[in-house]
Amino acid sequence: LEPLAEDVLHQSPNMNAVISLQKIIEIQSMSLKFS
Repeated sequence: LEPLAEDVLHQSPNMNAVISLQKIIEIQSMSLKFS
């Protein structure tokens, strides 16, 4: 996930999209930890 996220950060000028992706990754990580 990290390499993909870095590619998106470099390619996307839309910070809102980057922030949304980061929130999704955080939520998924928390879900994996608690499940």
